Amino acid sequence: TFIAFSFMQGKISGYAIFDFNYFDNKTHNFDITRTYFQYSDNISDDLFLKVRFDVGRVKDYGNDQKLRVFLKNSYVDWKLNKFNTFSLGLIPSSSYSTQESNWGYRFIERALLDKVKMTNSADFGIGYSRHFKTLDFNIQFLNGEGYSSEDINNNKAIFLRLLYGEKKINKNNGFNIGVVYTCLPTIGDESNVLMGFFTGWSNEAIRLGIEVNRFNDMEDRFANALYFNYSLANALNLFIRHDDISDNVENHNDTSYLGIIWNPTKGLYLSPNIKYSSNETIVRFTCMFKY
Repeated sequence: TFIAFSFMQGKISGYAIFDFNYFDNKTHNFDITRTYFQYSDNISDDLFLKVRFDVGRVKDYGNDQKLRVFLKNSYVDWKLNKFNTFSLGLIPSSSYSTQESNWGYRFIERALLDKVKMTNSADFGIGYSRHFKTLDFNIQFLNGEGYSSEDINNNKAIFLRLLYGEKKINKNNGFNIGVVYTCLPTIGDESNVLMGFFTGWSNEAIRLGIEVNRFNDMEDRFANALYFNYSLANALNLFIRHDDISDNVENHNDTSYLGIIWNPTKGLYLSPNIKYSSNETIVRFTCMFKY
């Protein structure tokens, strides 16, 4: 009884992404591309817990495209005081969380660094954050293989982020600017290094974001993005995004997104939109159910 009562003190939340896609070869389909289910709780004044499950399709299974469930996050944030926080467990990486908020529409398309797989969205390890009013410093020591793999060598990845300004300009007016650095280990003496710069700005009607990323490995790849949002009405937004990606990034091309998002009631987002690249055009109707 005590365990069940304690569980109900926390918060259950999540969302599902539902699509209708019409491809330029005249094929079309309905699909649920992602579902998240999470539980979070303030265990004490100093300790915050989050457990998140991710449901999606994984290409590593070849022709088997069944929806599968993965543990995406399982960690605690231990707040030593209002300025210092330690994170322990399967934690979100700091590589693109602010850029994702600058963009604001995860259900339309993932953050650029997540999309091109230049870094991991979550991994096993520890992290430390230090807040200096409008300046935020974050460092993480992680396995480097990502949340779906076990550690295969003794080398660890280093994730750094330095941020000035408002973290969530998709929810609050403001400005931010920052840099990210990631050193991912390889099996051998070489390391793969990601360097990224980003900035964003928003007011009541407009939100803008820019990011530039360079991945220095044997192929020296880059990925850049520009995104713009304009509020047409209280629950209606117009968005534009363009991704500029080097040719040596596997399975990705320069891509543009254009659409409208309508939020008719709490928890429901509806978006007719177009995804255009050099090799295909997809007309989509994308929905997010959020709770």
